[in-house]
Amino acid sequence: MKRVLSVLLAVVLCVGMLTGCGNTNSGSKEKEEQYADEDFMKDVAKALETRWKMNESDEDKVYTDGSDEQKELFSKWTQAELNILSEYEDKKFEDSKLKELAIQYINALKDQEEAMKYVTVDYLKFSEIWQSSYDLRTQIIAQLKEDYGLSVSEKYQSILDDLVTNAQLVTEEQTTKETVETFAKGIQFALEKDEYGLKTYSTVVENTTGLGFSSLSLTINLLDAEGVIVETTYANVDNFASGAKARLEFMTDKEFASTDISVQYYNLQK
Repeated sequence: MKRVLSVLLAVVLCVGMLTGCGNTNSGSKEKEEQYADEDFMKDVAKALETRWKMNESDEDKVYTDGSDEQKELFSKWTQAELNILSEYEDKKFEDSKLKELAIQYINALKDQEEAMKYVTVDYLKFSEIWQSSYDLRTQIIAQLKEDYGLSVSEKYQSILDDLVTNAQLVTEEQTTKETVETFAKGIQFALEKDEYGLKTYSTVVENTTGLGFSSLSLTINLLDAEGVIVETTYANVDNFASGAKARLEFMTDKEFASTDISVQYYNLQK
């Protein structure tokens, strides 16, 4: 009987140990699978409101563009967000797209912080970096609002709405730029005449962009067989409505193998 009891006790102990081990592994697995998605969304709202609260408290502070005072304020506002969000660079997300947006947003903040070193020495460069990063931030914020339900307190709702509006404008501008650049890249010039070594190249193009321009200007780089620019020339058309056709031409006495065209446009009209 004692031997039977000993065997039964040993079995109970083993089962208990196995159950305990199983619970430990389950707990470890659960701990490993903790994701940062929900916390990140909460902290994005917190970071934005922290920045906006600082903006409000600094409203009475006067600074001039390119001054040390501006550098100090802009850096403080940017760093306030980074202090809250930078930890998410190394966090695990369940949604890979959200993780990508988190990294992009943090990097945009870092770019704004990097721009600070140009405030007092090269204000134009500072403005370009700052605005580009700001536009990207608004696009990410708009996507977080649309796809992940980003929300802020009622006090700051109008500011969030303004950022989303800016994001829409930026997206429209980017789409327009890509459309016009693709159109310009497709323009091909052909030799029309050659008089005493001065050659005229021309083409007739139809505006298929769906957009109208008060002015469309092409910068045409003439390239040799190795892709080296041998000359830069220009072509321009005014009042170029959607669906209209225009004749473009340029003259050169240089020999070239191909062209590379960039474009500028003004007073865009749909």
